[in-house]
Amino acid sequence: MQELDNKYQNFPLYGRLVLLKPFTKKNITVEYLDWLNNKAAMQHSNQRLCVHNHNSCEQYVDSFVRTDHLFLVIYYKDKMVGTMTAYISAKEQVADLGILVDVQMRGKGIGLDAWSTLMDYLMGQGLSVTAGTTPANQAMIKIAEKSGMQSEGQDYLEEIVNGARMKTLYCLYVSPP
Repeated sequence: MQELDNKYQNFPLYGRLVLLKPFTKKNITVEYLDWLNNKAAMQHSNQRLCVHNHNSCEQYVDSFVRTDHLFLVIYYKDKMVGTMTAYISAKEQVADLGILVDVQMRGKGIGLDAWSTLMDYLMGQGLSVTAGTTPANQAMIKIAEKSGMQSEGQDYLEEIVNGARMKTLYCLYVSPP
C-alpha cells in the first residue's frame, strides 16, 4: 500500500470515458451542494439522510486526510458528473467502493467506466474490492455485475429510511479472484 502522503501520486486515472481526480475543497460548488441535497438523486445513498452545506462538505473532505481512503471526482468531457469513495483497510487489503453519478448523466456508461477504472487500479495495488447495495438499486447492481464482481450473498442491516428504522436487504459484491 502506498504511503499515506502519496496516496494520490498515481492520479489522475483515465478511463475509457472518464477522468478520476482527487476531490478537493475547490469542487464544493453550489451545483455540487444542490446535487448532494437532492433527495431523488440520493435515493440510494446515505447522503439522503443529511443536509449538506459548504462547511459539512469541507469536514467530509478533511476526513480523508491522513487516511488510506480515497475521495474522487468523476469527470466526463471536462465536467464534474459524480464522485467515488474507496474506504481502504490496508490491514485486510480490502477497498470498499461507493459511487454517486448525477441523475442526468446516468445510462451513458459513465458509472461503469469510473467503477471499472478505480477497481482495476485498486486491484493492481493488491487490494480486493467490495461493494454493498440494496436490491432496489438496480443501477449499482448492474455496475457491480458488469465490472466482473460476484455476489457474495445478502444480509439484513438496520438503517433509517424515510425516518423509520427498518431492516434493509444488502447485496455484497466482491472483485474477481
